[in-house]
Amino acid sequence: MKSVDLSPRVLQQFCVLAQEKHFGRAADRLYISQPSLSQAISRLEQSLGVTLLVRTSRAVELTPAGQAFAAEVEGILQAQQAAVMRARRIAQGEESRLRLGATDSLAYTFVPALLRRCQQDLPHLQIVLQDYRYDELIERTKSGHVDVAIMYGPLGDLTGLSASMVTTEPIMVALSADHRLAQEPHVAVGDLADEGFALPWTAHTSLVSELVSMCEAAGFTPRQTASANTTIGLIAHVASGSCVAFVPSRMRFIIAPPEVVLKPLVANRIPSEAIEPPRVIQTQILALTRAGSHDPAIDTILKLLHDPTVHGLPKTC
Repeated sequence: MKSVDLSPRVLQQFCVLAQEKHFGRAADRLYISQPSLSQAISRLEQSLGVTLLVRTSRAVELTPAGQAFAAEVEGILQAQQAAVMRARRIAQGEESRLRLGATDSLAYTFVPALLRRCQQDLPHLQIVLQDYRYDELIERTKSGHVDVAIMYGPLGDLTGLSASMVTTEPIMVALSADHRLAQEPHVAVGDLADEGFALPWTAHTSLVSELVSMCEAAGFTPRQTASANTTIGLIAHVASGSCVAFVPSRMRFIIAPPEVVLKPLVANRIPSEAIEPPRVIQTQILALTRAGSHDPAIDTILKLLHDPTVHGLPKTC
């Protein structure tokens, strides 16, 4: 059986000629000479053993076989182009299925801006959002069930993980609405020496250690009276009026029960006449991946995460 040359170049030449129905115009579009195009089409007809065109002095007409072949060729060329484009998108991390994990407050306030940016710039990247507690998110990232995790730091044992800081965010203190400090513009850590605290449960020991160290630097050891495994749980304890809690500033855009007020937390109280504003204490937002991951989609999301325009923190924070 005679071999048939159906290379993209030959198919493209025939497709353009079928559209133009004129050798001269088709040759101009293809940037080749008219004799070269005529010879290429003749070789195609010979290899197929089919007459595709009826040539006249002024134009070209497609035979029924030529019409059918032209329709199929157009589909083949489109499929080839689609295959090339998809391969390039996947190689560049622009098309894939990525599992994105986040803790409670970040899932509601940080992730939406990231998703909007992905829909705009990476429409072929499918993101599956998963919401976990700190300890669950760390373990699922280590095990490979989460591709990229977004969570607050600091973190403890990072064995098997790769972490990078995305941004920082102010820490606030959650107080009951009738608390003695509820009307203050900001609260110094030292002002809380006599308070009972709701702290994250011990699964997130590094965060607890940081909070304890912050209090010890102000001259006291925090007295833990409650605990919770989510930030919303800490807010619930505060709403009962039994304690205070340190929470990220984003929480005031998620849950703000009338029984609770959130105030900026500063390291030291300074006189009201001071020129410089008090230094607001910050926490970190981290991006975690499994160590040794070599997925273009993960690299693309990590790059996007470090763009300040997708951090999703309202300007009033």
